Amino acid sequence: MPASTSADQLCRTSLGRGLTPAQAHSLLAIADESDLEAGTTVFRESDPGDCVYLVLDGRVQVLKKDKQGTEHPLAELEPGTVLGEMSLVAGNAPRSATARAMTKAKLLRLPTDRFQGLLSRDDLAALKVVRNIAEEMGRRLLVMNERIVETLSRAAAGRREELGNFSKLLHDWSF
Repeated sequence: MPASTSADQLCRTSLGRGLTPAQAHSLLAIADESDLEAGTTVFRESDPGDCVYLVLDGRVQVLKKDKQGTEHPLAELEPGTVLGEMSLVAGNAPRSATARAMTKAKLLRLPTDRFQGLLSRDDLAALKVVRNIAEEMGRRLLVMNERIVETLSRAAAGRREELGNFSKLLHDWSF
């Protein structure tokens, strides 16, 4: 169990929303905590997704490479934010972006294999975490949709068709 993360602290985050202290303890029992220096890479785009992280302290930047290999910032994450959540949903699917500590940071690491063990036992804490991750992914999809609409409204006529096709692709997503 991580030395300094409390059950109450976990329950106050988006990942731990709705957990009882006992349920939070069951998750902390399978988690690890890590302290990172500014500039430390948490994970790289295309790495296997073997865990989900919760930012406990500090700031983490999420970056995505373009076709030329240039990294572009997608988000700056603050304490209480989840990252790498696709690893709990899609197993060891490759990471879709790079995450790097912008400041000194403390992260809670929840390994996918240990979490899957809880899920296989129908552990209520694990089921609540899955629900919380689904809600977070839904919120992020809404933000992405808003950004697409903004981009479409500013796009030059030549790019409208390409962006429209991308928008249709997102609209047709099914899970």
